[in-house]
Amino acid sequence: MIGKNVSRYWRMAHDPRTPPAVKGLVYTGLALSAWPKPLRPRWMKDQGLMDDAAIAPGLIALGMLMIPKRVKDDYEAAEAAESH
Repeated sequence: MIGKNVSRYWRMAHDPRTPPAVKGLVYTGLALSAWPKPLRPRWMKDQGLMDDAAIAPGLIALGMLMIPKRVKDDYEAAEAAESH
C-alpha cells in the first residue's frame, strides 16, 4: 500500500500540469521520508509537533492538497481502469 501511494505521488508530481511549488513539496517530503538522519539540530529537543516523523508526511499531504483537481481526476481514472 505504501509503495503504491509513493508511486502515485511521484507520478502526479512528474505531471507537467503540476505547479513547480507543489512538485517541490512532494519531492522534499519523499526525500525526507528516506533521509536517515534527524533534521532538527541537537539543541532543539522535545519540540512536540515539530518531530521529524511529522514533517515529511505533512509536506506530502500539503503537496497532494495543492495538486490540481484535473490531474488527480486523470490519475484516479487511470488507476480505476487498470484495476478492472
